[in-house]
Amino acid sequence: PANANKQAQTLAPASQQKAATTKPALNLSCTPCNIDVLVHLESLLPKPDTATVNTFLCILQSQCKSNVEFSQWSNTLLFKVLDHNPVLCIELLEQHPTYDQAYIFTEMANPLLDPDLAGIINRLEKAGLSSPTAQKAIAALQEALKHK
Repeated sequence: PANANKQAQTLAPASQQKAATTKPALNLSCTPCNIDVLVHLESLLPKPDTATVNTFLCILQSQCKSNVEFSQWSNTLLFKVLDHNPVLCIELLEQHPTYDQAYIFTEMANPLLDPDLAGIINRLEKAGLSSPTAQKAIAALQEALKHK
């Protein structure tokens, strides 16, 4: 019995190690509609890192509208990220003017769930952001608030 117990102890870590190594690596590149980025971002909530939020904003592109799974999930995550750190989102959009900001602002104006829009707007206004990007984001969120 002692040997059987010892053998079971040595087998368990090997099986756990195998399970960990067979998990495919996520592709976290800025490829439009990249589901892997959504998986990674969700795993980091409620406090995602700046690099992941940056990649997330990068993959949000109008061509993703036709991918229902991606567009619904990304819309939900967008508001979770905005709720956590709206200022970071605006700063990243300002640093990367080539991101599909028109699409991102359209998504902000059309939440699929019921995010705390007033809270997000309040945090952006309190941050004193006055850039055109911040103003467009606030306008989009205020538009969403009207449709609530």
